[in-house]
Amino acid sequence: MKIGVISDIHGDLFSLKSAFEELTKKEIKLVLVLGDVLYHGPRNPMPEGYNPMGVATLINEASFNFIFVKGNCDAEVDNFVIRYPLLQEFSYVYVD
Repeated sequence: MKIGVISDIHGDLFSLKSAFEELTKKEIKLVLVLGDVLYHGPRNPMPEGYNPMGVATLINEASFNFIFVKGNCDAEVDNFVIRYPLLQEFSYVYVD
């Protein structure tokens, strides 16, 4: 199984679409998301394609399976819009 790894999306819909296109080309089935999914945080500049709800929709409708771990900009409220659990402090992934 091919696994993709992404992190620090920070609500940037344009970049996430681009990442998903590459993951699809490479026939990735499982995507590990290493936190900071929807929000940019107070110290980060706002991304050009900032659209947290669009990011949530794209993730929810994607054909990949996801495993998320919590980043420093993730919050409990994020679980209301994304259908995967987002706030694990860590996750073990065993592959073959």
